[in-house]
Amino acid sequence: MFGPLDALYRVLVAFFGIVEGGVNAVDRFLRTVGRVFRDRIFHHVGFWLILGITALRVLVGGACSELDRLLAKVERWFIAIAMLVMTALSFLDYLRREIPGFEFEVDGGPNFAVVLMVWVGFFGASLATRQRKHLSVDLSERLLSPAAGRMVQRFSALVAAGFCWQFSGYAQTLMDESLVRGATQEALPLWPELVGAVDGLGWMLLSPDAPVTGLLLASGALLTAVVLIRRQLTRGDRSLSTATSMGLDFVGCVALLACGLALVGQQWQPENAEGTPYAWTSLADRAEADKPDAADIANIANLVGDDTGTDAAGDQPQSDELAAAMAEASTRQNIPTWIPQAILPLSFLLMALRFLGLAVSGVPQDPDAPPVPTKPARTTGRGGRDLVFAGLLPGFLLGAGAVAGLSTGWLVLIVCIFVVLTGAPLFLAIGIGTVASVSYIQDLDAALVAKDMFEAVKKEELLAIPFFVLAGNIMTQGTIADRLVGVAKAMVGRMPGGLGVASIAACVVFAAISGSSPVTVIAVGGIMFPMLVKDRYPENYSLGVLTSAGSLGIIIPPSVPMIIYAIMVSGAGMAGAADGEKITSISPN
Repeated sequence: MFGPLDALYRVLVAFFGIVEGGVNAVDRFLRTVGRVFRDRIFHHVGFWLILGITALRVLVGGACSELDRLLAKVERWFIAIAMLVMTALSFLDYLRREIPGFEFEVDGGPNFAVVLMVWVGFFGASLATRQRKHLSVDLSERLLSPAAGRMVQRFSALVAAGFCWQFSGYAQTLMDESLVRGATQEALPLWPELVGAVDGLGWMLLSPDAPVTGLLLASGALLTAVVLIRRQLTRGDRSLSTATSMGLDFVGCVALLACGLALVGQQWQPENAEGTPYAWTSLADRAEADKPDAADIANIANLVGDDTGTDAAGDQPQSDELAAAMAEASTRQNIPTWIPQAILPLSFLLMALRFLGLAVSGVPQDPDAPPVPTKPARTTGRGGRDLVFAGLLPGFLLGAGAVAGLSTGWLVLIVCIFVVLTGAPLFLAIGIGTVASVSYIQDLDAALVAKDMFEAVKKEELLAIPFFVLAGNIMTQGTIADRLVGVAKAMVGRMPGGLGVASIAACVVFAAISGSSPVTVIAVGGIMFPMLVKDRYPENYSLGVLTSAGSLGIIIPPSVPMIIYAIMVSGAGMAGAADGEKITSISPN
């Protein structure tokens, strides 16, 4: 009776034994395979992956650092050459206006100096991004913990990179419109020596036949070779000789310029009003196409009639002479407007890349900061403060403002305030507020902001600012500050507290000459501070006297802020002309 059941039981036991053996075999196989992958393949793959990522990070970081250094060299060389040319053009124009008999004139010289000033200013802004010299509020560094402060700085740098990138696009739109319209700068005549250079630049950037690909490959290979050679020659503690370093820098800068030109030629594709790609036309062909024919000249002469003026002898000039003069004026070549405007997209693009580098790699530490402790430091106790001020509070206020139905203007204002408090450059808050107001409140094209910016800085009066900076640096390196200090001591040094009064007088005179308060504090303070301390003045008092007296240069014309203020308010700027002297008179008390 139990025989069949016993047989069935034995069959089931055998079957499950076979299944268990198979499962165990599969388990052993999987464990063996997993062990092989874990101990051999995954281990080696992970090791080489980490090694490759680290090597790639080092290579990319080194290459970017070297490219940034070469780019800074190009910017500094351009600024130095442009400052010399600006000084020469402005000085020649001054001699022509003030000295009788001096007739040498550079056609359009003052206007060329203004354009160079604009380029110098925006390249200086790009260099300031590299050196972290933009004005900002350091509240986040003081209020938050070091780790949270660095995170906020990275965030502000990322926001600045996004804004600069976007504004570079707005500026490029402005430049495209000027290019397509064929707009020229009427006050900037194109010198015959520059016609070929402008034609070559336009052909390389905008002609479909330009060999931009070959130029990009050749310049990229040369630039890579320069970077590798320099890295190889400076490995360890080795240093390059001055001649070798300058030679490599020159070749690298030329290759970098050629590579940048080729990249722009590949990426820049402006379109006509019909939507077709814009093709470059030489300046000579364009001038020939715009040249008025005989019928146009005759119509203009008929409109003028007999009112053509008189010459020195009182005779009426001939109509053919009038026609020749009008034809010459109509065919006069001027600088295309897109060339001066090109500094806007270029500078903001460079600032965007540099801000992005700061956001990715982290803001470099202050070299004067104390060293990092080798042992774990006790917590600062600012974790809750970090959470509130860096996270919850901004989001809560923005959300509450949106829910409460605040207008766009109030929301823009709140965003700008938060941008300032994060330690972002002040120009970022101003730019975000301006672009947001124009785009969302006035419903206008944001390219108008770029146009207004270009027109606002293109003023001849602003030439005084770089010249003041140049003069201040020259005076700082020279002995003018020593002589001013000697004169001030001779005049007021005998009265009680005479050394302090002499410091104020020297700072006031130097600030009025240089137009810059920081230069004044550096030049005069470097001389007077040791003298004040030696004469047993308290150090804090000495520092306070020199910094406050140096800051008087802000309100003593013709200082840089007073020049800008006078341009904005016109004749009303004279109301503040005597304020600096009044404050100076009460400073010794």
